[in-house]
Amino acid sequence: MVWWTRIVGALGLLVAATFLIQWLAPRGRDQGIARQRYLRRDIAPIVGFFGAVLLALSLAEAVRRDVIAQWGWGIAFGLLIGAGVGALLFYRRNRAPRASVWQFLRRYGALTIAIITGVYLAVRVFGAALEMFVAAALGMFVVAAAAAIFVRNKTITEEK
Repeated sequence: MVWWTRIVGALGLLVAATFLIQWLAPRGRDQGIARQRYLRRDIAPIVGFFGAVLLALSLAEAVRRDVIAQWGWGIAFGLLIGAGVGALLFYRRNRAPRASVWQFLRRYGALTIAIITGVYLAVRVFGAALEMFVAAALGMFVVAAAAAIFVRNKTITEEK
């Protein structure tokens, strides 16, 4: 479990570092293309790869611990959560004005920390089956989010 956590943590740091580098050193602005469109277009494949690696690692661990059924249920749950969040974001995008990153962190930061802590403690109590369920659900959610980010952006005219 320790090597799995280290690999996932390192990939998370690489994604965050890539996003930060792209944000701090943007591409040229001569064509008037918003920097946010470049960030989304470039970061979506990286996030998708992170989700695929998470799925592969969780599958390998599920096979090793013989909890394939729980892993499969995690895949289904991740797809369900991804579709629900996508529908919610589509609804909110059409209804409400866009919030800043700081407002988003203030609104959902404490809830996210509480959920992560609760899942960590539940995994310690219930064991490998719950761990593989959560890992598969998270991996599938990340892949679905990356696909949504990539598809939602329009083609940048400079790339044609």
